[in-house]
Amino acid sequence: MVFIEPVGGLCNRMRTIASALQVAEIRKDNLTVLWQLDQGLNCKFEDLFESIPGVIIITFRRYSIKKYVVMQKYRSKSKIYTDIKDMAILRKEEAPNLYIKTPHQFMKDIEFDSFVPHIEFENAAKKVLGGCSKIIGIHIRRTDNVKSIINSPTEQFIDEIQKRIQEDSDVRFFLATDSEAEEEQLVRQFGNKILVQKGKDLSRNSTTGIQNALVDLLCLSYCDEIWGSYWSSFSETAAAWHGKKKLRIISVKG
Repeated sequence: MVFIEPVGGLCNRMRTIASALQVAEIRKDNLTVLWQLDQGLNCKFEDLFESIPGVIIITFRRYSIKKYVVMQKYRSKSKIYTDIKDMAILRKEEAPNLYIKTPHQFMKDIEFDSFVPHIEFENAAKKVLGGCSKIIGIHIRRTDNVKSIINSPTEQFIDEIQKRIQEDSDVRFFLATDSEAEEEQLVRQFGNKILVQKGKDLSRNSTTGIQNALVDLLCLSYCDEIWGSYWSSFSETAAAWHGKKKLRIISVKG
């Protein structure tokens, strides 16, 4: 049996689970996902996605008796990996039970086809995009990612938007951001060139907030190309979902 405890935000967890699915497939084994509810992601897997065939989801809160029981039950009988450096180790691991805890992707060339959002979120994303063509997805990460703030300043996104509009007056942009101020600034400056999910909850500590984040992720994944923030799994996951597309990291690093 393979047990995976994905850590972090929505996209960290998606990439971790996608990696674990590969490990389970290689081992011809079953996969159990241990899904923790916490301030960084306070939403159940089943409130976002359809069930993944053959995968068991066990949900618990960070500070709970259930978490203690789950940890004792599955960790005590498993070979534990918390910092995987070499994927070959997992391919060769012969222990009957593996317990993996990580916020990172640990297998190459992962796929996200197993993640099927509930139809309401698919419909919400399509409504935001409105059937427009020539849409560039923009992801500006702010509130909790210092590396993104430092290396992907808003001014640089604005410069790139202006350049693209000069090249193609018909182009539009979908903006996903965790900052209300950034959204207001770009909408004020570029008007209806900027598409956004209106009235979204930015909190990660609520089911609605995470569901709104999923809609943003879906919108980005349906764009023609994506301009992302430095050091953000959200940008990278969007570019790899629903057919790999060009991802350009807007960064002072070039």
